[in-house]
Amino acid sequence: MANPEAKTLPVILKDLCWLLRIAIIAGLVVLGLGLVTILAQILGIRVLPTEDWVARARPVALAIGVAAGLGTVTLVRLGFKVQGQRMTVKNWLVLAFSALMGFWLGAGLVYTGPALIGATGQARVTHVYVVRDVPRSSDRRCRDAVKLDRMVFIADEICGVPSEVRSLLAPGMRVEVTGAGNALGLRPGLIRPLP
Repeated sequence: MANPEAKTLPVILKDLCWLLRIAIIAGLVVLGLGLVTILAQILGIRVLPTEDWVARARPVALAIGVAAGLGTVTLVRLGFKVQGQRMTVKNWLVLAFSALMGFWLGAGLVYTGPALIGATGQARVTHVYVVRDVPRSSDRRCRDAVKLDRMVFIADEICGVPSEVRSLLAPGMRVEVTGAGNALGLRPGLIRPLP
């Protein structure tokens, strides 16, 4: 009589292969969407998530960021194995960079993704933020910036703030920002200090 466990083992392996494929596809989708949100920021489509969304999404962003980081490391390591490469210092640096990029893209998706979706619409919303800093110097990436407190590294500044508004702002002040968006964030348009 044949061993019944011998027949079930390949079925279990097939199920694990399908689960692995689904996990890889889901990871690639997360990384792709994260890349879209980062590219939007690079292309000048700045979005600000709300302080409430940043606070609520922090554990999820951390989990997805870590999962995306581990996923990119796994894919890069698998690529090294397929190519038959030994782990050199350069390859370890590539792995470390891929982990950081995966984390950045995964966390960026959670924080700015919903705000980016809302910013594509035409609904006008207003959210309140706290000013962290009003730098005197500008950089090429974000001229005439106002840095915001309690925000994430991806979306913590408003660019192109007129000098007459910037002169009224100081760290700790609250500002009202109006723009296209939704309850989770907006694309900054008008900024005005609150009393």
